[in-house]
Amino acid sequence: MAERLHSSGPFALFEEEGQMRCGKVLAEASASLQIEQESGRRSKVKQTQLFMRFTQPGPQALLAQSKALAAELDIAFIWEACAEEDAADLDFLALASAYFGGSPSAVEACAMLMCLQDSPVWFLRRGRGLFRPQAREQIDRALQALERRRKQDEMVQTWAGQLVKDQWPQDWLDPQGLAGLVRPMALLVRPDKQSLAFRALDLACKERQLSAAKLLLSCGQFASALQLHQEVFAQEQFPKGLEVALPSLELDRAIAALKLQIDSLDQAVVEAFSIDDSSTTEIDDALSLRISFASDGKTISELCVGVHIAIPALLLTPESRWDSIAKERMSTVYAPGQKIQMLPESIVRCFSLDEGKLCPALSLYVRFNGQCEVVGEETKLERVKIRANLRHDVLESSIDEQVIEDWERAVWPQAVLAEDLMQALGQLWRLAKHLQADREIVRGRPEPRFRTDYHFRILGERVAIEQRRRDAPLDRIVAEMMILANSRWGRWLALNRLPGIFRSQSMGRARMTTHPIAHQGLGVGQYVWATSPLRRYADLVNQRQLLALATRQRPPFLQESADLHQLIAGFDARYEAYSDYQGRMERFWSMRWVQQIQNEDSQRAGRFRAIALREQRARLREAPLVFTLADMPEGHAGRGLLVEFLKMDWIDLTLELRMLTWDDEASDASTDSDHAHSPS
Repeated sequence: MAERLHSSGPFALFEEEGQMRCGKVLAEASASLQIEQESGRRSKVKQTQLFMRFTQPGPQALLAQSKALAAELDIAFIWEACAEEDAADLDFLALASAYFGGSPSAVEACAMLMCLQDSPVWFLRRGRGLFRPQAREQIDRALQALERRRKQDEMVQTWAGQLVKDQWPQDWLDPQGLAGLVRPMALLVRPDKQSLAFRALDLACKERQLSAAKLLLSCGQFASALQLHQEVFAQEQFPKGLEVALPSLELDRAIAALKLQIDSLDQAVVEAFSIDDSSTTEIDDALSLRISFASDGKTISELCVGVHIAIPALLLTPESRWDSIAKERMSTVYAPGQKIQMLPESIVRCFSLDEGKLCPALSLYVRFNGQCEVVGEETKLERVKIRANLRHDVLESSIDEQVIEDWERAVWPQAVLAEDLMQALGQLWRLAKHLQADREIVRGRPEPRFRTDYHFRILGERVAIEQRRRDAPLDRIVAEMMILANSRWGRWLALNRLPGIFRSQSMGRARMTTHPIAHQGLGVGQYVWATSPLRRYADLVNQRQLLALATRQRPPFLQESADLHQLIAGFDARYEAYSDYQGRMERFWSMRWVQQIQNEDSQRAGRFRAIALREQRARLREAPLVFTLADMPEGHAGRGLLVEFLKMDWIDLTLELRMLTWDDEASDASTDSDHAHSPS
């Protein structure tokens, strides 16, 4: 190795953290130097990190001049001169001396070092300042790779330029081309970020300052923003496709064999009825009521409420082919104008509690005395005759609290339904009020009342938003009966020391557990989801546990297991993703509704009534659309105001609005019903 250049010079060139650095020597020891860099930072540099010491020029000038000189060096000539020698490792100072002739200056030595370090194709680094010439064959392969990379970079630049002009590259339509057939969705969902197509898209997005989704929409790869939202969600959650490929012959045979088993079940002595929205096609739950009177024939001595749940667990046994479909999807997806079922339609139709059918069901019978106190309960697997599928959106216009309270007193001022159904609904209403009052005592506060639900009806590109009370009598009856069933079945699992998928809530935080914990929000000691097995996989898992108890069979889970915890984690993740998508689509269609009003109602002059929320947020009165108003004073939650829409982003679903004036006629105290999942 050649003697170090100016071994006692005041400046030093050294390596620190893989970078070449320069500075002034402040102190020197046998094994290290203390060096001050131009920035003022001081470093303790070992002798093994030192390249050379020099006297001139200064550190910063050395690096600048060396970089310019290194660009002029002929690395191929240097390699040819060294390749003929038989030396194993070559020192950069020796190479600089041979190249420049005589003793090289500090700038020349540093330029040679920079050139060698920046040329790994020609020279292999072997240590501090030491290099070995690469073999000719390896250099040829590396140069070919560099040329290939250069051509690829040129192609990426060309494609990016076309995307910037909203043109889809023609090369991306050729399966045999350099990029192959490029599908837009592959660039949005789990993309290969090393692919040439993604690099081009990323480059174009940076130049246009647009997101990938907006740029692809601008290039015409999606018919509309709605299609983009729907297809991205479908690709993320259902990469195998929305349609389930079923072996129809095998399924028909399984259902035929199951019907023989169903026909052998006992038939319930009651007839049941369901209460759902008209859009509901998979009916999971139905209700029945038996009334026993005292000897006077007028006083009610006992009410026996039946909660009858569809039982797909008869077919979807653990690890069966049909179960794997439900296990993969975990839940039905609901979004405005769109429903993606957890189960195939043929299985849903087999178990749905449709009007006029004699359906298999898991029935919970809870007996109450005249004071609405529980005196007994029983769970049965049986067949139940479904007398009617009532639709609350059809009946609500004629059934309000006054009407149903008349039915509770056995007064029939209007024949909305058959007399026995009106009597059943009247008594269920009385029982629902009592059950809610008991839960509110446990909760320590009344449940929120008079909240509004919004129902979206989509026809093509048009949307209608209908408002309805969340606590309307028919809704409250169904809600209380489902809480009753889920809490009593949760108690049954707990008494038998069986695990399940329990839902608890503490300090406002809801979570899933495998053992019973109180649900403070509902005011019950334990709670499971078990009343919607056609729509949620958690309910199906719990139904299997309950079915085993009811038929005295071995439950799928006798104790907590890793499989059960894995099911909970998988269900939580899917359910959250579906809920987030539903919120985004509700926001999308609410924005579309605003756009319709702006286009069609000139009298509004773009003004919309809203309700102030906390933290400078507000919500439209006629749609579940929450937004931020930077110009709205704080501390006015519940107060009405008028707003004007300035800008809407259909991809990010963000809004720009301004506050016009207060609208105190629209004030509303129920400001806690805003949708937390809506982005602002």
